[in-house]
Amino acid sequence: MTLQRLLAVPLPSLFILLLLNAHRSNAFSLSSAYTNAAAAALVRSRHPSAPTTSIDRFCFPHIAPPLLPSLFRRRKYLTKLASTKSYTDESFSHHTESPLPSFRSVRSITRHPRLPVWPVWNGVAIFFLSKIFGEAIGDAIEDALGGRVCPISFLEGVPGGGYYNTDPFLLVVHHNHSFGIGDPLRFFQRKFILPEGFPAHPHRGFSTLTYCMKGGMVHRDSSGLKQRYGENGEGGAVAQWMVAGGGMLHEEMWDVTNDWFDRQELYQIWINLPSFKKLGKTSASLLGGEGGAHVPKETTVGTETDVLVGDHGGKSSGFDPPTDVCVLHVRMRAGSTWTHKMASGHETAMLYVRRGSVSVDGVEVPSHSVAHLSTKGETVMVKSTESGGRNILKEAFGGSEVTEFLADFLLLTGSPLEEPVAASGTMVMNNNEEVNAAGNDYQKGLMGMPWEHTISDEDWMEHVKKYPNQYATNNISNLIESKD
Repeated sequence: MTLQRLLAVPLPSLFILLLLNAHRSNAFSLSSAYTNAAAAALVRSRHPSAPTTSIDRFCFPHIAPPLLPSLFRRRKYLTKLASTKSYTDESFSHHTESPLPSFRSVRSITRHPRLPVWPVWNGVAIFFLSKIFGEAIGDAIEDALGGRVCPISFLEGVPGGGYYNTDPFLLVVHHNHSFGIGDPLRFFQRKFILPEGFPAHPHRGFSTLTYCMKGGMVHRDSSGLKQRYGENGEGGAVAQWMVAGGGMLHEEMWDVTNDWFDRQELYQIWINLPSFKKLGKTSASLLGGEGGAHVPKETTVGTETDVLVGDHGGKSSGFDPPTDVCVLHVRMRAGSTWTHKMASGHETAMLYVRRGSVSVDGVEVPSHSVAHLSTKGETVMVKSTESGGRNILKEAFGGSEVTEFLADFLLLTGSPLEEPVAASGTMVMNNNEEVNAAGNDYQKGLMGMPWEHTISDEDWMEHVKKYPNQYATNNISNLIESKD
């Protein structure tokens, strides 16, 4: 939006728009329809020739990236936002006749907190070393030894929050851990505080994609399904796509096979389901290896790409997701260039750097940061930077530059669902009434009943037979009708 157009809106009206944007969570909780309609009317009165979709995308910060960032949640990112090319006028690009840009640009870069766990003492040590020697040293130590988890939630402030800039992605969690005999707290912790994994817990209304890069997971759920994926996965499977649908309980425990020292690293991604699939059947599908959906690898000079979901470079994943998304794991050597042609309708695009650093449209994205990309453009182009091709720890101790794939990132793209979102814990629905209904169904045992993660497979199977998951059966429509 140009300065002239901004000044064309009367100052009292502009002040209202600023307040609505800065406090959009409260405004939407009071009366989303009224505030949106009022804001749209203000702009439309000054620009009657503007397309309705352009006006709505400016006045509805929950649908598209807001032009006026929140005065509170995003103030520390204003400098980075202002330095990116896409910040200038993307929200009103519909007003001109200029062609769509060829390449996606960086809209914002954020680095989210990393929490110490598995082992806690290692994560705490990394925190202090990062403060003394810099984040790059801390990141390199974590990459070697683990000890932290980074939960990146896009649900903050819903309704009207960050999710609508990442639709249909809800959450990305980067786990990086190690389990070993050298951890003095390990056996006490898993016995009395925190087990090594996630005991039985419920989900409803979305999908999870869990992708193991080191180690693996063992999954058991309330439908009686057990799966193992990762380095010791069934038939070489490296990932699992789970559809929670109407409701499922499952446990996810770390597949620790070496008590002396065992490394674990994975991503878990939450992907929203369209409203008509939120009460559908549950399922869990393996990806990769002989027993799972095909995960092709595309190789170019200096790059490797694992196509977990979607298409890239003429190769397609063997998995057909219930939500239109693409998930790519990319590794790059120093100085290499990687490109991806965006699928039709994939307005949402973000990039998480696992290791090293990369450059997107001239903007450097450092390690352990998320780059949210612009919504327009046919191609994503990524270049490995100098720091992305160097081993910082080896250089610090007199080593030399190495040539492995040291720039490593995850690219997520998708078609926005543009549906309202209400979330509480592990339930993601379209409104608060549906979230409350999910909690009630869980309490009634309709999704099954929790079990101890320490019980044997035989006892677990007897348990799920005694307390069956109603949403894993074929009579879902009958169940929903009986509830009405």
